[in-house]
Amino acid sequence: MRPTALNNSGAQEQYRQAELASFDGVAWSLNHLGWMQGSPEIVNFCAFHDDQLIGNTSTWRTTEERSATENVFVIPEWQKKSVARNIICTI
Repeated sequence: MRPTALNNSGAQEQYRQAELASFDGVAWSLNHLGWMQGSPEIVNFCAFHDDQLIGNTSTWRTTEERSATENVFVIPEWQKKSVARNIICTI
């Protein structure tokens, strides 16, 4: 698990494919994803197996003391293996 910048088209496409697999074909558009990544207030914590993105949480800073975590997902092959729990515990 590590903070991951989705600051290039390859990383964004890998994220989108993992999100599509995790949410039965529903995902943010690449335009929306690019807009979100342009904000200094968001950090993605991603889990990888080798170079494959297998899970994610997106964390937004809402105030200096608080943040919100959303868009938690794990691709189906890795679900029920504590991946999401480990990502959240890393935050």
